[in-house]
Amino acid sequence: MTYYFHEAFTLKRRTASMAAIMAGASVLNLGLNLVFIPMFGIAGAAAATVIAYFIALLICAWLGRKHFPLPLPWTDWIKAAAATGIMAAAVYALPVLGSAWLMLVAQAMTGAIVYVASALAFNIADCRSWLADARALIGVRRDIEILLLDDGCPDPGLNEAVSRTVRALSAPARLLTAAENIGRSAGRNLLARQARGRWLLYLDADMQPGDDGFLDAYLERIELDDFDAAFGGYETAEPEDRRYHLHPVLARTSDEKDAAARALIGPTAYCSSNLLVRASVMRGVPFDTGFTGWGFEDVDWAVRAARNHNLIHFDNPASHAGLQTSESLLQKFRDGAVNYARLLEKHPHLAVLPGARAARTLGIIPFQALFRGLWARLANSQGLPVRLRTAALKLWRAS
Repeated sequence: MTYYFHEAFTLKRRTASMAAIMAGASVLNLGLNLVFIPMFGIAGAAAATVIAYFIALLICAWLGRKHFPLPLPWTDWIKAAAATGIMAAAVYALPVLGSAWLMLVAQAMTGAIVYVASALAFNIADCRSWLADARALIGVRRDIEILLLDDGCPDPGLNEAVSRTVRALSAPARLLTAAENIGRSAGRNLLARQARGRWLLYLDADMQPGDDGFLDAYLERIELDDFDAAFGGYETAEPEDRRYHLHPVLARTSDEKDAAARALIGPTAYCSSNLLVRASVMRGVPFDTGFTGWGFEDVDWAVRAARNHNLIHFDNPASHAGLQTSESLLQKFRDGAVNYARLLEKHPHLAVLPGARAARTLGIIPFQALFRGLWARLANSQGLPVRLRTAALKLWRAS
């Protein structure tokens, strides 16, 4: 339970506060041990530990909810407490055996068996479905886990529908739910901490595998064991709705490239929408949660990771289904300006990127900012040729 509340401090980057609380608990535990052990012996030591860390739990829960209000699974906590009580009663009821080691083994085995049986009886955290998953895993890969993140979706019905789908899957799968939006960087870091595999494959919710061999292609590449991260690329289809025509054209003229072309660009051509990476790399190089909103947190991550790890580009594209209208693109570029500035501040050598060069060039032109409204209107004009609209959108972003 304490670990659960620690997640709030981690998500809001308040780990120093969490460490201070646990350090205080350790000091309190030591002090109580000095008082209780002479009075009560080993029982005093146990009581001191319980008291100290229970106080730490209460403080973590109180402060953690101020930082980030995680949902409280009261039902499962009550069930777990009941199962613990039943286990304690069963262990206490055991007769005293002759050998202390034999007694310890008997108590441990009895406690484990009774707690597991009680957990299944109460169905704590839907644990009965785990047995169903285990039975269904005959013939299903056991080395692949699906981990989903609902990053503060305002639609409880959608969350429940996804949850039902996850429970019905034959492969191991979990759904993580944030009470409020924590952002792209914090969300990816949370998934990395919760995942149990040696390799992590990030796919955005609006990305679809390019073909049936998508996962196998990554698994075969992993077998070579000669890289630390790979960006598979992405592709966009031509939408039927004219409102979305601008987005795929923009992608094809900027980001939609094969592995050879992306390799010439290097880590700045990375996107986290279709990213394979070693779990150990993610532990050492997490995403920077200082990037909020949209954009450039993946470029920053790739630039930092490339300093000490082998990042490659790989032709295994996913299809980008989440196309945006020109109005949405303008808004995203507007919101992403802060992140772009942060990227250049952290990595001044990236000032040679085309976007930064274009911004400097336009900055020389007198009164160029007055044209921003014109560029926006041209980008939003569906009657104009799409290439002209794309050029106007790029000029608006650079200005």
